Amino acid sequence: MLTPKCVDYLHEALRFQADPAHQHEVSSCRTQPRTHFHVKPRLLAVGGLTCSQESPLVENNLCQFYNEDTSRWETLTKMPPSVGVMYSVCCVGRSLLLTGGMKEGVALNQCWLYDLATKKWEAMPPLITARFYHRSVSMGNSVYVVGGRGDGDNNVVGGRGVGDNNVLASVECLSLNRRQWTAMPDLPQAVYAATVVTYGNSVFVFGGGMRRTWR
Repeated sequence: MLTPKCVDYLHEALRFQADPAHQHEVSSCRTQPRTHFHVKPRLLAVGGLTCSQESPLVENNLCQFYNEDTSRWETLTKMPPSVGVMYSVCCVGRSLLLTGGMKEGVALNQCWLYDLATKKWEAMPPLITARFYHRSVSMGNSVYVVGGRGDGDNNVVGGRGVGDNNVLASVECLSLNRRQWTAMPDLPQAVYAATVVTYGNSVFVFGGGMRRTWR
């Protein structure tokens, strides 16, 4: 039989786990600091293309991690169905967020969230603009999607045949709290395959491709 105090503790734990974004604000006095405790970082390889005897390029539908204890790559999960290629993946909290990509020559506006705790993929609100060869980066509970390529004539793996005019300057921000995409100010220059990082409260964009050239 549960005592009233035990029931109170259970309710407190449920409230704490129900809102991960605000756990730092509702931490219990029963939460005690610990020494000599850490979670091992994991190196992940998400999807992409592989070679086979039947075809030179085949979609890889696996998300794998490197196990340092066994020195082997192991499967974490399978990718969502028909996810395509050339999407962008970033870490946000204890989750992975996958955006955009290309399937059969068409740019995708898909967005998927993989919860590392529940080990399940969840469909999220789609991008405002379908894109591939873009970059994504997280800042707090927000994810920024930057540049990339949109739909063009004869889109194929590797970018051959993509028209010069479909390089994107648009930037979008996903609020995980509101689960809503918001259009942000455009980049000064349209770019794809750039390097994007955060520092403080800013997003920095380096290099990338512009039409047929690199910066």
